[in-house]
Amino acid sequence: MSRIILPLIIFASGVPLFIFFTMPMMDKIREQKDEIARLDEVLVRAEQFETLREKLVGQYNNISKENLDKLDAILPTEVNAVRRALDIERLANESGLKLGGSIGGQQVEAVGRGRGVPRGDGSESPEEGPERFSFQIAVTGSYDGFIVFLGKLAQSLTLFNIDSLTFALNPNVGKDDTFQMVLTTYFLPQ
Repeated sequence: MSRIILPLIIFASGVPLFIFFTMPMMDKIREQKDEIARLDEVLVRAEQFETLREKLVGQYNNISKENLDKLDAILPTEVNAVRRALDIERLANESGLKLGGSIGGQQVEAVGRGRGVPRGDGSESPEEGPERFSFQIAVTGSYDGFIVFLGKLAQSLTLFNIDSLTFALNPNVGKDDTFQMVLTTYFLPQ
């Protein structure tokens, strides 16, 4: 009988040991395996990101200095108001127009590009976009010169929007007309 009782006692003492010690350890091991799998996935993504980053840096380094300067002219990191005013004045002079008075400028609110960027916690961070800088200008000259000026403005590397346009035509033939505009240019702050 002792041959049967002793193994039953050992087995009976093993059940609580299994329930209170081994099962929690197995749950911890399972959780750690899941965490390892998740971290392995993050590591693979990080390696893919690094490969993509190196590819993009290589492509960026292949862009010529001339093209980088053109890109900077299209969407600079800051607005140099004096330079933009001189560019506008140069385009006006090339078109046979005269600048009437000074060019006034001001920075206006940022331009939104739609919804924000999703975060890991389910919320959204606002998506950064270009900011705007508006110029108020008045030019005087012929209507034909003004059309040439608008064409040159459209072909310049600097992005300009014409937000408003008012004009006063001179009733005397051969006299200069006045065109007042609000131009907006964009920049991408870093």
